[in-house]
Parts: sequence; C-alpha cells; structure tokens
Amino acid sequence: MRDTRPYFEDIPSLKLPDEMVELAEHILETKTGHFDPAQFEDRYETAVVEMLRQKQAGLPPTIRARKIESRYTRYGESFSADC
Repeated sequence: MRDTRPYFEDIPSLKLPDEMVELAEHILETKTGHFDPAQFEDRYETAVVEMLRQKQAGLPPTIRARKIESRYTRYGESFSADC
C-alpha cells in the first residue's frame, strides 16, 4: 500500500470553528450506513455486457433512447386547469 502523505502534503492545516467540526461529525454519524453491493445494480456494466452479447451473436448494436427523468415541470404545467 502506498504512503498517503504525498497526496495530502499540499493541503494546508486549517483551524475550523468547533461548531463546524461538530456539524460535520453529526452529518457523518447520521448519514453513514452499511453498503450492500448486492442491492446495487451497475447499469453501465449491465449495458456493456448486453452490448457484448449482441456483438458475439452477430446482431447489430441496439441504440436505446435514454429516458431523462426531470425534477422540474414546464412552467405552464405547474398551474391547474381550474385556475
């Protein structure tokens, strides 16, 4: 394993206010959880494997339109028809 000091030696030491340190510790404590890789689907890997299987079978590549999910609606859609 490589020594980590060379990677961090250019970062200056900072004296942060105690309140900021406590807030950061609180965030880390409350947001830290167990990561189960079995529950994670690597969509990129799945797509690459599927592409390779199609290529091995001699099929032309399938190009799928990617659905982009948006958190935003159009301005006009934000008003109901009753207004």
